[in-house]
This record gives sequence, structure tokens and C-alpha cells, in this order.
Amino acid sequence: MRAGIDDVAVQKEHGGVLGLLQGIVLHVPGDSHAGERHPLVRIIQHILGQTIDFLLTEKTASEVFARLQGTPGLTSLLSKINSSNFSQAKGHMRELEIALSAQRRGFTTISLGQKFADGVKKGDTDLDVFLRKNGRNFAIESKAYSGVVPDTMVKADAESLITFCRTIGGTTPVFCFETPPSGFTRHFLAEKGVKCLVGTPEEIMAKLDVLSNIMGR
Repeated sequence: MRAGIDDVAVQKEHGGVLGLLQGIVLHVPGDSHAGERHPLVRIIQHILGQTIDFLLTEKTASEVFARLQGTPGLTSLLSKINSSNFSQAKGHMRELEIALSAQRRGFTTISLGQKFADGVKKGDTDLDVFLRKNGRNFAIESKAYSGVVPDTMVKADAESLITFCRTIGGTTPVFCFETPPSGFTRHFLAEKGVKCLVGTPEEIMAKLDVLSNIMGR
């Protein structure tokens, strides 16, 4: 049965994600639960559309809900997209797109923005996307920079990524870039055993899919 979504007036003064949730109603024709509040379909479309001027179709928003509902960290990620500045929102949206692309290729999204202590940075840091396929875990750090990511930033985040992978057996560290990193960064990551992938979320997941199949043999 196909769910139909009534248009609702979502007011910004309601306040962030919680306010948006209060204005979202999912109506399922013929369903006994018609009219109950729905946590994700409209909020994804509204947040991504309004925050970064990107029109997310209802079909895609519904896919995010269908594939990622219940994933630890999803609600927090949506909140970050809604409250961050443009650059931060772009980065967080890319994390969401990576997770969605992964789901399309048969990966399981274990968590989004999982907190952990790396023993170096003050306080907890977080892992952008944590995936699993073919009995192997993949810990992903994503950078959505239109230019070259500073080597010092990559080095610090790569060390945190490696620390996370050491705590969970069978986990491969993966560093993803929107644009090609410097030669120094590529060399550094290779020496540390961190996979370096460049491209759109779909391109990155296509490469990781091949890698997971090879490692799973």
C-alpha cells in the first residue's frame, strides 16, 4: 500500500527538529493508524531543502526513511544539518548521502556520528559513518571540501579513525574526499593502512563495494 503525505505548514518558529516533528503527519489511506505523527519523511525533505537550497524529492526522502529508520545517530545527524552553517550542513548531508548509497549496495549502516574517545583530542570525537558488509566493518571519515583538505587536518582525523578501528576487530579505516587530496595525504594514508576514496557518495560506495567483495572472499 502506498502512503500518501498530506501537506502541512511547518513554521520555523516551532524550533529546529523538535518543532518540525510536531508539524509532520503521515496519512496512510485505509490504515487504522492514519493521521499518526511520522518522524522522518517530511523533516528530511524540509531540512535538506531549506538549509542548503537542495530540493530533496519526496521519493528520495521516503527512501532515506525506509532504509535508515532506527539507525543510531540518524536523528542527531538531521539535527546537525538543520542547525549548522552552510559548510557544516554540506558535510553532514554528504554523510547522509554516503549512508544511503551504502544501503543501496547492500551495506548495513551500523551507526552515524558514533561518539568515541581517541585518547588524543579533548573530549569525545565521532565517527562519521560505520558500515558492515561481507563480515567486514568499514569506519568512514568524510570530508566535503571543494578544495584540498589541509594535511594537518587529515593527519589528526586519520589517527582518530585508526584508534577507533583498533577497538573493533575486523574494521577497515576509510577516508573519503570530495576532491583529490594532496600527494602527502595519499602517501600518509597509504602508510597507515587507511583506504583513500575520492568522488561522489555513489562513486565512493561503488569502489568500497568492490573492496568489500574482495576482502570478503
